[in-house]
Amino acid sequence: VPILVLVACVSEQIVDEHAGGVVMRIPMTSTSEAAVEHHLAGMKAFDRGMREAANGHFLAATAADPDFALAHLGVATSANSLEQFAGSLESAHRRAENATPAERAWIESVRRGFESDLVGQLAEARKLVELATTSPRAWLQVSAGQGALGEHGQSRSAARRAAEYAPGFAGAYAALGNSYL
Repeated sequence: VPILVLVACVSEQIVDEHAGGVVMRIPMTSTSEAAVEHHLAGMKAFDRGMREAANGHFLAATAADPDFALAHLGVATSANSLEQFAGSLESAHRRAENATPAERAWIESVRRGFESDLVGQLAEARKLVELATTSPRAWLQVSAGQGALGEHGQSRSAARRAAEYAPGFAGAYAALGNSYL
């Protein structure tokens, strides 16, 4: 399966792997190739609804690189308990100072949503989409923020944008479908 990796500097990678199901287009800051591989395997498992497998990969990524902020966010979003979610989100937040602006915006958007700051959640998601305009995951963060605020038409538009940037990415269609529930 071909992987296109653009290296912005030694530790930041933007990955776009259409055929394998992982579409990031958001920089990932890690010093460990193994951590990045586990993170991508976690994203793939998460996208396929395999939360426990995803959580295991994200935990392996944090073990390989304890400072990999997005891996901690992955542990949070795939968590099986509120305690693991909250602890991992806090771990991601603490490590965000060494991450790229896009990673920080993603982490902060999730954190603001967890704190019930829905306006802040959407503001951070919009920062993320400004930094990673072609990332379907960035557009899904905007969609989630708009949906949380009851802006369902705008939420659907953002989910459609995610689908436009990655037509084979099931997450975009799931978000669009869920917006009608």
